[in-house]
Amino acid sequence: MVAVWVGVTAVGAFLRPNPAGHGTHQQLGLPPCPIVVLYERPCPGCGLTTSFTNTIQGNFVAAFAAHPIGPVLYLGLAVCGVASLVGLVRGFRFRTEEGLFFYASLAITLLILVIGVYRFFTLRITLLDSFYR
Repeated sequence: MVAVWVGVTAVGAFLRPNPAGHGTHQQLGLPPCPIVVLYERPCPGCGLTTSFTNTIQGNFVAAFAAHPIGPVLYLGLAVCGVASLVGLVRGFRFRTEEGLFFYASLAITLLILVIGVYRFFTLRITLLDSFYR
């Protein structure tokens, strides 16, 4: 978990958030979102990379605008990363197979899906919005 947190933070520190609120992932060589290409609508994860990048760089308003659950997810990742690092140093491990972790993960997944469905039906974006102008 520590490596994931450090990796995400390092990448997010060097990316330039796309002002359109999504498409930042393309700086990593990834293609545009297929749902945006096909339907001109955002997928449930559209904007998460931009949101994480804005959160890491301290642009919280832009982070929530890109994806409302993004700052919460990054904060959760940071807490898990720090807790895992403390556990590593002190010689104990966290039991992620316990019910609390499972139900928290399930709740976050469902929240992302609900927000994603809402955004799919209420937002219209074009492929050109993903690129810098």
